[in-house]
Amino acid sequence: MFCDEASSEQQKQFEATITNALHGYTRISVEKVSPQMSELLRETGGESAHFLASLSSKDGAILSPSSARGIFDARFRPPVEGVGLSEPLFLKRRDMSQIFGMTIDQSNSRMLEDMVSIRKLPNDNYLLGVHIVDASAYFPFGSLIDSVARERVRTMYGSRMVVPMVPEEIGLDKGTLQPHRSVPAISLFAEIDSQGNVVDYRFHRSVVQSKRRLSYDRVEEMLNGAPGDEVRQIKWLSEVEGLLSSKWYNEGIKHEFLGGARGIVAQSMILFNRCTADFLEEQSVPFPAKVEEAPDDDSIRKIIAASHQAGVAIPGGLAGTDLARSLLQSLRGNIDRGTYLRLLRETVPRPYYDSSQGKGMFSLSVPGYAYATSPFRDYAALTTIRIMSAVLSDTRTLSDAQVQSIVNEMNQFSAREDRVAQMLKHMDAIQDAGHARRQYSLV
Repeated sequence: MFCDEASSEQQKQFEATITNALHGYTRISVEKVSPQMSELLRETGGESAHFLASLSSKDGAILSPSSARGIFDARFRPPVEGVGLSEPLFLKRRDMSQIFGMTIDQSNSRMLEDMVSIRKLPNDNYLLGVHIVDASAYFPFGSLIDSVARERVRTMYGSRMVVPMVPEEIGLDKGTLQPHRSVPAISLFAEIDSQGNVVDYRFHRSVVQSKRRLSYDRVEEMLNGAPGDEVRQIKWLSEVEGLLSSKWYNEGIKHEFLGGARGIVAQSMILFNRCTADFLEEQSVPFPAKVEEAPDDDSIRKIIAASHQAGVAIPGGLAGTDLARSLLQSLRGNIDRGTYLRLLRETVPRPYYDSSQGKGMFSLSVPGYAYATSPFRDYAALTTIRIMSAVLSDTRTLSDAQVQSIVNEMNQFSAREDRVAQMLKHMDAIQDAGHARRQYSLV
């Protein structure tokens, strides 16, 4: 049998999810799934099995890329064909298509969800724009696409394959910020002064167009003196990144600041998420807030001991969680990555989602934090963008009970995520063993 310890009802449910997901492609019997995968399926639970088991063929091999995408094709084809911007969406949004916006990502990235823009104001402050694709515009809450995205929770990455949360027709085609393509977005404009203070910010439902697609490498070249039409804007973005990094560091936020091209993107996304949380909390609107609790006293002592062992000086004037945060930042560059990650797992509670307000992120030292910047790849981000879009348009948003239900599902998935990742590694191992010879296209 598929799962020796599973009840007959669980057995039927697992078989149904596999069969439904592969509708139109491969009808498989759960008895044919490899023993290793069966064990992982049993441990991760039916929800995780929904998309992972659906990628197994009759002999336990991985489906081809076309078949993997075909799972979406078979289930989503009718609504996907109707996806696209419509006149009402433009009428309800501010036309910001003339703004000089740029995407900055890997040169081979196909999913472009965020764009930045910047200009200098007459008072010498910066006006930083961060624009995130409004993924909720493409499919309503509770639709078929939304329901399966909710089941999958987030895009999962193996070394050779990707299990996407939404169909490629949306995440890699109609919704991507390719240059000069009009895309619905949630746009943040933040005025930042010479001390890194956010003087003011505002959000808009918008229609935007990327004017340039830049890679991290290209941005680094321009920061190092290479010519380009975007040099002035790139230097302004770098200046803002430095101001925000210094400001937040002085406020006690000791997480790693990357600098350069990646720092520009990272700080822009953090700013968008912080402002989103502030905005929704001010409106008393529930959303899936990301929470990371501080280490307890025993964990802090373990961090201090690790610092002594690594020769890291214990700073004076700090205690408790502030001391732990500072030491973890110092340890990051003084011990090997594997040891550092084990220390984090042992001392810092795993982040989770909560619909109540006032809880924050230990590592960021902020009282509230939303994750909204990857709406095609993470259902919490999609939910937050959906809520923002509704609030900004004065339309009905999700109820407290609906948000809490989503939060509960996200946390249940997170508790099994390590096992899900192991299953993806097992699938890669099957492919390496020669059970599947076809090459996957990574998202």
